[in-house]
Amino acid sequence: MSYLKKYIYKEMFLYYIIMTKTIDDLVKYCMLDIIPPLPVIADYFGIENASNIENLSTILGLYQGMIKIKGMNKDIVENAYKKNKLDKLIHDSYRIYGTSGHYRDFCDKNIIIGKTRL
Repeated sequence: MSYLKKYIYKEMFLYYIIMTKTIDDLVKYCMLDIIPPLPVIADYFGIENASNIENLSTILGLYQGMIKIKGMNKDIVENAYKKNKLDKLIHDSYRIYGTSGHYRDFCDKNIIIGKTRL
């Protein structure tokens, strides 16, 4: 296991000790226009994207579009996380709501969030 993955798992463990739901932090950081901490990244951005600031920015922009601009309920995002279907949710949402620059980047770069709930 790589050093980064070990670090992320350690951060996630410490994060869950204080019982903060990562979906609540995702919404908070979307509203503040700030890249969230590692436990949120691991849950909602995918571990493979954790070290790529461009991918993190693109994915944050997608969530901002869905949650902040389109008003998607956080429970829908959390449910997709629990079912490992965040990529599907993003694609379906932007097909319904229309495209954006972040969505075009997501598709052009073939960014994949992948399995998030292990």
